[in-house]
Amino acid sequence: MNFTINLPLAGNLAEGTVIQNVTAEIQPEKDAQGNAHLVVGNCASSPGTVNITVLHGNFPSINNIVNNVKSFATTVLPGLVQTQVCPAINKILSNLDVTVANNIANQLAKGLDVVVSF
Repeated sequence: MNFTINLPLAGNLAEGTVIQNVTAEIQPEKDAQGNAHLVVGNCASSPGTVNITVLHGNFPSINNIVNNVKSFATTVLPGLVQTQVCPAINKILSNLDVTVANNIANQLAKGLDVVVSF
């Protein structure tokens, strides 16, 4: 995610990026009739990256604020992934078309890797 920090009268003060990788574990299970369906397991995030660049000059007070924001964001992001992103992934997976879910489950049951990118 890219962002820009704007202040009234000062314009664009800083810009930055946030990168956070999320891994959701999906496992196939077969029911009594032998039909495969997906079961969502662990959902976690790896350590993220927060980069912020001050656009105009070198101001110690602004750099101090930027460092505090980076530290705060790096600390808060994993919790947001657990409380917001992982439930959204679970909801998306539970609403998958039955045919798509079955195809993915069958691929996983055969030991094949399935990669889904958003």
